[in-house]
Amino acid sequence: MYTKNILPYYFLVLLVGLTACADIIETDISAERVELVTPMNDLVTNTRVQNFRWKALEGADYYKVIVVSPSFDSTLRYEIERRVSGVQFDTSITPGTYEWTVVGMNDAYTSDQNTRRFTILDDSTLNLAQQVVNLVSPAEGTVLSDTVVSFLWQAVANASEYKLQIASPDFTNSSFMVVNQNLTDDFYTTNLAPGSYKWRVRAENDISVSPYAVGNFTINLVTNLEAPALIAPVNFATVNLPVNLAWTADGNSVRDTLYIYTDVNLTNEVLKVAVVNTTYVFNDNANTVYYWRLRSVAADGSLSAYSETRQFLVP
Repeated sequence: MYTKNILPYYFLVLLVGLTACADIIETDISAERVELVTPMNDLVTNTRVQNFRWKALEGADYYKVIVVSPSFDSTLRYEIERRVSGVQFDTSITPGTYEWTVVGMNDAYTSDQNTRRFTILDDSTLNLAQQVVNLVSPAEGTVLSDTVVSFLWQAVANASEYKLQIASPDFTNSSFMVVNQNLTDDFYTTNLAPGSYKWRVRAENDISVSPYAVGNFTINLVTNLEAPALIAPVNFATVNLPVNLAWTADGNSVRDTLYIYTDVNLTNEVLKVAVVNTTYVFNDNANTVYYWRLRSVAADGSLSAYSETRQFLVP
């Protein structure tokens, strides 16, 4: 009788204790402030690329950079609100007056905030050399599961067009280039094969160009390949050398991997070979029982399940 009443009580105490411990793990940073480094307060410049820097705050797991115009007291628009894991963030900002802050955050607390003010003047020279194109999508390191890819970047003031280049796997050789386009829009959609890519965009006008902004992404299709189906020799067959192996494979495969072993546990591998056809001539030792199986490989590197395992005897 007492056991039935007391155990739920202990479980409740334990649950409350664990919850309290979870709160204690996070450092209370609500009264702390992130120390801002650059841009300096009341900066006036015609350089649109701003390098936001701050010092790490103990207890913060990540930071939020917030830039508003014209001020936090009379905000007309949020220019930037970005989560950042490190202590720096670079971006290009249009002319105007701004205030900015960085707050430290963890799963339980948000720090207090310092604010600074800066002004970016309109550069009448139209020089893009100090501008930066902000790449929007695909985001850095994205893995896509579709071959139709849409590229988007932020428009740059005074730019008349943009140069978009896409290469696979990178830009170390001109033969890797798959797209090289001049565009008046700040977006582009194309169809690409599975693989690893780098892309870059720069702004251009009649008198100048900006530096390239570079990103990378991967296209990795999820292909559900059927496992190969073994044809010959039949299971438990006795055959003479050389042995003609045959099978069928999924039409979406680009090659098959053939495995041959000399033990039923498939640990003593005597052959592993990539085959682009669906036949293979095997010639090894006589007086041996062999076990064989296959699996298929798609263009994006995804694998099928293994086929059944068959055995044959070479007398």
